[in-house]
Order: sequence, then C-alpha cells, then structure tokens
Amino acid sequence: MLSLLFSTLLIISSILSSSWFLLQVYYYKSVKEILYKYQSLNRSPKISIIVAIKNEPIDIIEELFENLSSLDYENYEVIVISDDDEDYFRRILLEVKGNKIHLFRRDERKGRKAGALNFGISKASGEYLVFLDAEARVDRYFLSKIAVMLKDREAIALKLSVRNLNSPLGMAYAKTTDFSMKSMFLSRWEKGLFIFPNGSALAIKRDAMKKLMWREGLMTEDLDLGIRCVMHGIKIDYIHDIEVSTLSPLGIFDLYEQIKRWAYGSGELLFSSLRLAKFGLKGIEGIIYVNQWGIYSFFLFMLILTSTIDPIVKIPDLILLVTIILYSISIGIYSLILKAKGDFRTATATIWGSFFGYIQGLIRIKSDWKVTPKDKRKDVKPFLLYIFQYLLILFSFIDIYLGSLLQGIMLFLLSISIFIME
Repeated sequence: MLSLLFSTLLIISSILSSSWFLLQVYYYKSVKEILYKYQSLNRSPKISIIVAIKNEPIDIIEELFENLSSLDYENYEVIVISDDDEDYFRRILLEVKGNKIHLFRRDERKGRKAGALNFGISKASGEYLVFLDAEARVDRYFLSKIAVMLKDREAIALKLSVRNLNSPLGMAYAKTTDFSMKSMFLSRWEKGLFIFPNGSALAIKRDAMKKLMWREGLMTEDLDLGIRCVMHGIKIDYIHDIEVSTLSPLGIFDLYEQIKRWAYGSGELLFSSLRLAKFGLKGIEGIIYVNQWGIYSFFLFMLILTSTIDPIVKIPDLILLVTIILYSISIGIYSLILKAKGDFRTATATIWGSFFGYIQGLIRIKSDWKVTPKDKRKDVKPFLLYIFQYLLILFSFIDIYLGSLLQGIMLFLLSISIFIME
C-alpha cells in the first residue's frame, strides 16, 4: 500500500515539474514581440521614483543618483528611503546633488522593504509612482515612455535586463532573465494571463496604489501585490520595450540565496494564491505561476523522500527510472531552447534554492531578508548546504547497504550536485 502511494506521488511530481518546464518553452516559442509607438503628451504628469535602500555600496548609490538625475523629463522627483544606520546615512547624504533627489531615513525600520516603500509613498507627491531597486539603471527617456504608457493604464510591469556580463555567472543569469521576460511576462501578457510584477520594475498610478499599498513583513511583497491587484480588479500590463537594467549576483551562493528568498516568498503566499481559483483556468494558471518555485523542486523533493525511505516502502526501480527520464527530458528541452552559456552551476543553484526556500516559506520558518551583495567578496557556502550534502551521502550508503541500489546512487549524485557548486 505504501509502495503504491509513494509511487503515485513520485509520478505526479515528475509530471507536474516536467510540465512546468515545457509550459515555459511553449510560452517562449509562441511569443510575438510588440514595440510601441510613443506619441507626445499634452501634459507631463508628475512622476515619483521610489527606491528603498539598506547596506548598499556607496558606488552603487552614487551611480543611481547620477542615473536618475539625468532623465529627460521635467516633472519628476526621486524619493530614496534609507534603513541604514545614522553614520552610513550621512555618507549617502554627501552623494545627493540637485533638487530632484530627496533622501529620507526611517527611525523605525518596520515592515522590511515593504515598510520602507510605504514610507516612500507617504513622502511622494507624484500622480504616477515608479518603484526601482538601488542597482537599477534606466535610459534618459525612461519616464517619458512611462508617462505615455500609463496614460490609459492603471499599472505596468517593465522589462528587466542584466548588464554585468563580465563573468560566466553573469552571462548565464542574463540569458535566463531574457528568457523569463519573454516567456513569463511578454508571452503570458499577450495571451491575456495575469501579470505579477517585479518590485524592481513597476510603474503604477497613485490612486491604484493607495487602494493596496505594500503588505509589510513578507519576503516577496511584489508577488503579493500582484495577487492583490488581480483580486481588486487592477490590471497590470507588461511593456517589453521600457527597460530597467539590473545586476547579476556575483557569486553562485549569492544566486542561491536570492533564489531561495524568492522561493520562500512563493511558499509563503501559497494560500493567498489559492484565491485566484475564482477566475477559472486563468486563475489556476496564476496559482501555478505564483508557486513556480515549489513546482520546480517538487520532483526533487519527492525523489529525495522516496529514495530515503525506499528500504521501507520499496518503490519499483522502473517507476523511479521512468520519472527521472521524464524529468530529464523536460529539462533537456528547456535547456536547448534557453541556449544558456556561462556558469552551468546556475541551474544547480536555482533548483536547490527553490527546494529549500519554498519548503521554508511554506512552513513559515523564520528567515531574515538579505540584500544580494553587489560588491566583490568571498562567496560563502551556506551551512545548510554543507549539512544536507552529507546527509544525502549518509542515506545513500544506507540505501545501498539495505539493497536499494538505484535509490542510493540517486541520493549520492544529488549530493555531488551540491558539492560541485563550490
């Protein structure tokens, strides 16, 4: 009975995870890029750019201020909210030049990044609000394009690109980001599906934002905002030719931590996302999107679980092989379409970050929000990965000793996938 139960779960997990990879391929292959014609407006609505910062390198802040001070648009302001300590805040103040940038420091750092952004909204006076991260860089006509696109819309999600391509990791991350913007944003928007914005590339009318505000205390406040926009009937359009360039993580474990943070937020919002089911198939697709990090790693979770307990439940080797082959084929097709070049470890970091992050978010294990480092430093392997890789080796030896040879080999190979991330 147990063998049948866990065999069924393993098959379901393989089909679900594989289907998600193949669905992304379908989205990517069916995309039709749309470029807009921008026409001049009779008026220039005031636009407030809001940026939350904490522990950001001074050179990143200096470049941000320089970039946002040179925009070809008159009626705008930049609201920067700092959660830094007072001494560091004074250093940042020295970088403020001109009358467009307004820098504030919160005495009470409540609500994580969402709390800082809500504070920024209270200081902003613009009719339109634009949310960016500290490492964001835009072209000089950025706000002019936004003013045109928001004229007849409530909110728009913008294209993200990666600009630091001087490393194998940067190249791989850039390729993945480009794939994601075309498949998960442009293609889905063309098909009339719900768009869930990146908080680092979002423009929204003030009246719409005031109905929602950012929900404080969450790991991925932008994903939550996307869910609530759907529930409140606020449509988010995706504009593929308004671009915000960002930075790739510098180290493989920095990437792992970033993916883990996104996956944590996905797991944290599982029950919130289920409300989308009221919109039928479109809503169900939205639920799948919100929980994509859990779907990525669902088969990995079941593979580890069933292999570990195989000496007890005895899952047929044929079922194990078939599910692994199905999963491998889907990843192969995905990789072939992606044509990623650079650091192959990005795939491993993504899968393991999804695995740990989604589980922790689902069961609400307390996790601190960490800024992805943007300056060179030692890339430290998380202690959790050290522990888990040796646990996998231990259980692989136990499996082999108790006669579950194939399962033991699989656990050993999974442990090697963590080792090679170093």
